Amino acid sequence: EAALSDLKAYEEAPIGQGPFQMDGKWNHDKFVKVKAYKDYKLGEKPKVDSVEFRIFQDQNTAYNDLLANNLDIVDQIPTEVMGTAPNELGDRFKTSQASTFQFVAFPTYDKKYKDARVRKAISMAIDRDEIIKVVFQDSQSSARSFVSPVVGGYREDTCGEACKFDPAAAKKLLAEAGGIDGNKINIGHNADGGHEQWINATCDQLKKNLGLECVSQGVPKFAELLTQVENKKFSGMFRLGWIMDYPSMENYLGPLYSTNGSSNYYGYSNKDFDRLVDEGRAAKTEAEAIKKWQEAEDILAKDMPVIPLRFGKNVFGHSTNVKNVEMNLFNQVELTKVEKS
Repeated sequence: EAALSDLKAYEEAPIGQGPFQMDGKWNHDKFVKVKAYKDYKLGEKPKVDSVEFRIFQDQNTAYNDLLANNLDIVDQIPTEVMGTAPNELGDRFKTSQASTFQFVAFPTYDKKYKDARVRKAISMAIDRDEIIKVVFQDSQSSARSFVSPVVGGYREDTCGEACKFDPAAAKKLLAEAGGIDGNKINIGHNADGGHEQWINATCDQLKKNLGLECVSQGVPKFAELLTQVENKKFSGMFRLGWIMDYPSMENYLGPLYSTNGSSNYYGYSNKDFDRLVDEGRAAKTEAEAIKKWQEAEDILAKDMPVIPLRFGKNVFGHSTNVKNVEMNLFNQVELTKVEKS
């Protein structure tokens, strides 16, 4: 009722049904405060009275605040400190399984990337394993499929040759496709997400292995990047990531690759793919559904609308002020479990 009577006010202080409730309004670009909802009866009650979500434009600033005990939980350790964080945090450095899928998308509506051979060549020129080893200190794993290993129906290496690091074959394939207009590409990313280091490493590989000029293009905020690509105002490839909403292949295939998918920001469309996803949704058993969705994934391997790069893990840390800090498959901190030390 409150939402319908004043939507603008509701956006600043939404009312939910969870274990915490808003404490004041959302202070944009600074913080959101919540407090324990005393009448919560749908599950485990919080063990802390309140939580303040602080909003940082730079992950390293957040991490330094964590080291100084001015911030209690960082849910994503910056790549720049991945090598030193285990020693700096000791047993407060944590990892757990996640459903994260990181990829680079092609604006398929751009004639520069219209040819699937161009898309495959770029993918084959990227050494995923090297970037994970050097940049991420082995804290993530290489992705050569279009859905996460945490869901039923996942198969290794569904991407096949297109995700195999082979610079010579990549160069040959790009030449067969007529090369890239202007011999230049750019990869967009949100500057507030700590992506610049691995994007730069990717660009260096593409320069070396394909002889292309490659530029890392940071957009200040993720919301701004999404707005640009949604309106087809961003010119070039761009980084995206996905965390599942529910544990199913369909939750990757439908939103990310269907013609009318809610997060298909790159304009990919294939009628056979759409049909198979729909047939999987209508299947009477999980086994039948998975068979259809696997057939749909095989189409993605031929079309390569995106380049699968990494499956993420939760790599997080906490201060000495709190204990029992855990993160789930949905990249969420289990806030009802957190206690003061």
